[in-house]
Amino acid sequence: QVPGLADEKISQLEKIQQSFNERRNALQQNGTLPPDFGEKYAALQKIQHDEVASVLSPQELEDYDLRASPVANSLRNQLGAFDVTEQEFRTLFAIKQAYNDRLGPLYTTVGSAPRSPEEMRARAETQKQQDGEIQAALGDARYAEYQRASDFNYRQTSQLVARLQLPPETTNQVYAVQQDMQQRVRALQTDRTLTPATRTQHLAALADEA
Repeated sequence: QVPGLADEKISQLEKIQQSFNERRNALQQNGTLPPDFGEKYAALQKIQHDEVASVLSPQELEDYDLRASPVANSLRNQLGAFDVTEQEFRTLFAIKQAYNDRLGPLYTTVGSAPRSPEEMRARAETQKQQDGEIQAALGDARYAEYQRASDFNYRQTSQLVARLQLPPETTNQVYAVQQDMQQRVRALQTDRTLTPATRTQHLAALADEA
């Protein structure tokens, strides 16, 4: 994950990872997760990162985080259909890592209810701030491409186009059709002048056209 590291440092990182895995497994109670698992797991992740930081130089730690951190892995998955440059990735990572450090995990434990309504509203507001920072960093045109590439349907279409060995621009064409159809479906669903039967008829015709 971090090319060029000395064997001694690699060995130290392996021991840190092994210790983290053991402490994470110890959090489980008879195979179940306690209610405060989210907070304890986040604390363990911070301890692990501090231990890694004590082994690596600042530059090595930056390269490690860009390759191995949960935020970086999530970002790579999100940007699978976005032709991101190295500098753009570093910029996006820095913004998202700061956001992650500020708010912590969304859920207190796996399968639990999300945090309180007040916290969720705070998260939504912070998300807007984060999106504004990303837009300012990328510029309007590039930010629009970033938003499109972050859409699950777009990423799925991109994977299909690649698998079928179609021209890359096919992804944008299919996505444009999808977006247009979604807007027209919403217009039909909110048109109060239509009877249920007429609306169903129009939606069926729209599905055929799509």
